[in-house]
Amino acid sequence: MKTTHALIVLAAFVPAFAFAAPKEKAPAPAKKYVTVDYSTELLLDKDAAKTIWAEEIPGKVAKAYSPKKWGIATHVEGGFNAGKTCVVVARVILLPLGLNGKTMLYKPEKITSAFDASATATKEQCADLARSKLKEAIHAMIVAMGG
Repeated sequence: MKTTHALIVLAAFVPAFAFAAPKEKAPAPAKKYVTVDYSTELLLDKDAAKTIWAEEIPGKVAKAYSPKKWGIATHVEGGFNAGKTCVVVARVILLPLGLNGKTMLYKPEKITSAFDASATATKEQCADLARSKLKEAIHAMIVAMGG
């Protein structure tokens, strides 16, 4: 009988504690990496490079390489050679930030690259190839960063 009475009293107080519990704070927005892009405009514009990077990076990478201390440089180069073959190389470089936290020092911590060629590509297909190679280089960087 005492056990039943204790359960009834406990059941009466549990909902009250649920309402009195402090609400969890919403997580602060994640700080974004400082990025710079040195891509060939024919293949990839700067906004596209930043968008690709923002879409691809997982949050857990920031634990190992804090956006407060590290920045990312991207570089996609290429075009058509004399034989009308589209040749593309994409690089992603992890660089430490300077003292002001807005500029990067060229002391690469990690560098990843991806490259490819397509013999019968149009200008648009070559640009698509450049985007896919940048994504590939970014994924390689994420793996190198421990993600």
